[in-house]
Amino acid sequence: MTVRGLLVDFGGVLTTDVFASFDTFCANEGLPAGTVKALFRTDPRARELLSGLEDGTLADADFERRFAELLGVAPDDLIERLLGHAGLDTAMLDAVRAARGHGIRTGLVSNSWGVDRYDRALLTELFDGVVISAEVGFRKPTPEIYALGMGVALNEIGPAWLRAMRRSLCLSWKRMSPALSAMLPSFADRLYVTKLPG
Repeated sequence: MTVRGLLVDFGGVLTTDVFASFDTFCANEGLPAGTVKALFRTDPRARELLSGLEDGTLADADFERRFAELLGVAPDDLIERLLGHAGLDTAMLDAVRAARGHGIRTGLVSNSWGVDRYDRALLTELFDGVVISAEVGFRKPTPEIYALGMGVALNEIGPAWLRAMRRSLCLSWKRMSPALSAMLPSFADRLYVTKLPG
């Protein structure tokens, strides 16, 4: 089998354990370990806030204010306080570099916690294509974001790719918002894509 492309996530894949960062936050705030994880897993309000943050329909400051209320903590720089203890995983970064160095096209598909958290220079170094949920308006695990990630990583976005995406995802396409459907043809211009020669 010929490997044509590699798609990876960011948080917890190219970084150290996000849940460990959450628990460090909890310890610093005097909350029981696992509080953040439990809220995201069991509280519909927390899940709704996370979904809005990831798909770009909820501003970072609104997420911080409303999620801070659920936690009973101050909202200031809440996203940084939650994620700031997760660092880059150098072994994973080197693995992506090695894959790209061997001619495998690489792509990032990430559910964002604010689009300003990414080191764009590093992403340009590592990836042929980058899909960040808040920038495209939908989030994992929707099939559209994976199809989009494959399209940008393999440099195959164009009319034929869009037709194939519509055919292969026809059921989920019907659930897609009219605004998203209308903007798909312009994705090639909107996405953060580094094109390689040839």
